[in-house]
Amino acid sequence: EALHHHGEAPDKPGYTLAELCHLSRSAFPAQRAQALRALAAVYTAQRRTPLRPRVVRWCVEADTAVLTRLALDDDVATAKDA
Repeated sequence: EALHHHGEAPDKPGYTLAELCHLSRSAFPAQRAQALRALAAVYTAQRRTPLRPRVVRWCVEADTAVLTRLALDDDVATAKDA
């Protein structure tokens, strides 16, 4: 079974990149860490897929560099460890 989000398509498993970015700023450290781990997996996996141009474009448009910097500056160790 996959995780299901409660966004625009709650019947479909998984999260969109936008939802993961939103969760990466959650008030709950465990949610933040899980979202950051998932985003890291996407960044790693995109190097070996034909979806790479789309993922790279989305990262630029969503300004994920700022989210990454915020996560690194986070005072919560859980988020930093992600």
